[in-house]
Amino acid sequence: MRSRSTESHSLPVRRAGFTLLELLIVVAVIGILLGFLGINLTGDGAAAMGAAQRTVGSLLQQTRMQAIMNGAEARLLICNDPDDNERFQRFLRVAVYREEPYTDENDNGKHDSDEPFSDIDGDGSRGEAWIPVDEGVTLSGGVLVVPSQADFNNMAKVGGGQTWDADAYSVWENTEDFRFGSEPSQSYAYLSFTSRGTTGRYLIALSVGEPQPMENGFSYIFTNPSDLVGLRTHPYGTYVNLFSVHDF
Repeated sequence: MRSRSTESHSLPVRRAGFTLLELLIVVAVIGILLGFLGINLTGDGAAAMGAAQRTVGSLLQQTRMQAIMNGAEARLLICNDPDDNERFQRFLRVAVYREEPYTDENDNGKHDSDEPFSDIDGDGSRGEAWIPVDEGVTLSGGVLVVPSQADFNNMAKVGGGQTWDADAYSVWENTEDFRFGSEPSQSYAYLSFTSRGTTGRYLIALSVGEPQPMENGFSYIFTNPSDLVGLRTHPYGTYVNLFSVHDF
């Protein structure tokens, strides 16, 4: 009769975990797949674009909520003035359409923000104004909102002789001059939400870009067409995040 110890040694040994070679193969496959998807998970640029995407998403939600709470049109604005190198395609703010008489949140019986009221709708009656919700947000980390295709062709280029994806331009509702308080009038591109919280089909693309000084003003260079994220709005008021150039 065989002993119990002899029988136990004859049983197959079950191996737990993975070998180093197997882990390396898995990592390599994941890297290849991410490469096909155009996703770069390393470097400050990717982190900055992710942060910018979250910021813009928060601003879209804020714009929609302001429209619903105030029962009035609200707009998300992006500075579209190429002469303002600090703000161009970087500075965003939310503004709400208000009619006179209007008092702000200070509840002191007057309007403190100093926005000029004028006959915006042209009906000859009371004045109207676009009132900013706050001081606005400037994207950091070298991230720019990619201009519309027309503006991109006029003032931007792609580094290294590369080509830009034909679908990877921002699509806004319109462009208009706005003046807030004592600030000079500036051009802003915008998308709007109705008082019911609905909007149109718009696209906000984000990438890392650098201003390039020229004899007259600036141009802008985007060094890598694959470094791209964005947000696409839906008419019923929501949006989806776009995580790579292939999502556009």
